[in-house]
Amino acid sequence: MTPSAPPGQSEPPGSRRALTVSVLAAVVGGAAAYFTTGRVWASETVERVAPLPPDTVHTTGRDLVPWAAAAALVGAAGGLALLATRGRGRLAVAALLTVAGLAVAAGGVRGLAGDTTFVWPLLCVAGGVLVLAAGVVALARGRGWAAMGARYDAPAPRAKAPAAVGPDAPPAAMWDALDRGDDPTR
Repeated sequence: MTPSAPPGQSEPPGSRRALTVSVLAAVVGGAAAYFTTGRVWASETVERVAPLPPDTVHTTGRDLVPWAAAAALVGAAGGLALLATRGRGRLAVAALLTVAGLAVAAGGVRGLAGDTTFVWPLLCVAGGVLVLAAGVVALARGRGWAAMGARYDAPAPRAKAPAAVGPDAPPAAMWDALDRGDDPTR
């Protein structure tokens, strides 16, 4: 039994590997898609009044499909959130990853449909598919994955000691009061 598995249950074999692969897929896919949306997807030459030369207007993926860049960031952050969540929270993150992956892939397909370059929108679709796959795997298998241990949880509040520490108390009692969160100078 591993320390991070729920009490009475052992971690399924290969679950750490599936968690690692899902996290990496979401982070790499989201980062790659975000990078590709910043590249030039389309260029257009605009004629201007003489004697001005023609002007070339470059349009990035973020200009064409701004939601794809935002969804790519959500995918990258959601991949890291898989590590910090458990139970229903992890399922919510997995569902968010699935939706973000669909949005990124749809943005890339939208870019392919226009008069754009072929490479950057296609890489955006590939990044979206990675995020989507990470979300689907996390939805299917996320409940059995390890979670961060209890040492990362916020400490439970301690009960206050009823006895006040006076100025004539031994130094050890004053240090104990400080450890409890009491102010021994009051």
